[in-house]
Amino acid sequence: MGALQAERPTVPILLGLVSLAAGIAFAAARGMNGGWVILLFGLALGVFWSGFLRVGAQTALLLAPLATAVLLLGWLAAMVG
Repeated sequence: MGALQAERPTVPILLGLVSLAAGIAFAAARGMNGGWVILLFGLALGVFWSGFLRVGAQTALLLAPLATAVLLLGWLAAMVG
């Protein structure tokens, strides 16, 4: 992702924003049934991951789309089932 960030910085920014929007939408849909806890812990983990770990920002850009896909699949499964 380092080369991608240097050459086309909009791609990692869009990946991060789409993942963030999906997480916030999921937390908002849960509402008072744990949604605020999800949002709080997600923000805290994001600050820790990118602030204290040097490679955190690089790995976060790789893991964010995967985490978003798993979150959306779980959300859709809960809606159907």
